[in-house]
Amino acid sequence: MAIDQTQASELEALQALLDSDGWTVFSRMVGTMWGDSEGNGERFLQAVSGASKAGDADAIAQLRQIIVAQREIQLAMKWPTERVKALSQANQTSGPMHPSRRGSL
Repeated sequence: MAIDQTQASELEALQALLDSDGWTVFSRMVGTMWGDSEGNGERFLQAVSGASKAGDADAIAQLRQIIVAQREIQLAMKWPTERVKALSQANQTSGPMHPSRRGSL
């Protein structure tokens, strides 16, 4: 199935976003603060370090929240690339529709 005009506009906008210098700067900042899938990142490491030093139930709960926040941030950062890939694949795999062997309805 070919993508519709709305999806084509979305694909174009997301591709422009990913190609922009601003996205590069923003991605670098997010990576520095919140890290990547390896957990690297200043703010993330500081938060984990601070929460783990306390060693009580509240600190453990806070640590879990920090880890969940990092995962959600990483998912949000991946979304534009994944969406472009999905829309591009849908657009490339669409071809002429083959008529049904059962005839027209």
